[in-house]
Amino acid sequence: MLRLRDVMFHRKIQRETTFLQVPFSQIATVEGLEDFRNLEFLDLSNNLIERLPSLAHLTQLRVLDVSHNRLRELPALPPMLQQLKCAHNQLTHLQSILMTRQLQYIDAGFNCLSQLPSQYEGRLFFLDLRANQFRKKPQWAGFARTLLLEENPLEPDVDHEEEPASGNGESSNKEA
Repeated sequence: MLRLRDVMFHRKIQRETTFLQVPFSQIATVEGLEDFRNLEFLDLSNNLIERLPSLAHLTQLRVLDVSHNRLRELPALPPMLQQLKCAHNQLTHLQSILMTRQLQYIDAGFNCLSQLPSQYEGRLFFLDLRANQFRKKPQWAGFARTLLLEENPLEPDVDHEEEPASGNGESSNKEA
């Protein structure tokens, strides 16, 4: 197994790097991101990562892909993050998104989520929560233009009895 530090470059190159893509690299430990101050895109997908250090210092980061790892929680995220891909992990909560007001896209499907933070003030266009443990539709999730909830054990919505409730999930694609 590798550490991310094992595939790093000279410090000057790290400071100038805006795009870092290391999927399918058998990385288990992430260290050494401190010098990547200008990083805008970070892809650590399809690795063996169980824990991430805080990413809040990566103030230029717009896209983060940590899908297909072994994460149970997400660290502090950069405030300007716009796209978060964290599907196919073991996440039980998404509290760290509360500090990211610029998020437009979240793919958190195929995790162990049963609830979202009670309030989120960002403006989401896409929210994928498929195959988690939601029993009720998350309250603010309905504000996303596209919301995917299939394969969740949703309870029937008692406020809308006239609509058939299959309990298999919900998908909406709203026009603004």
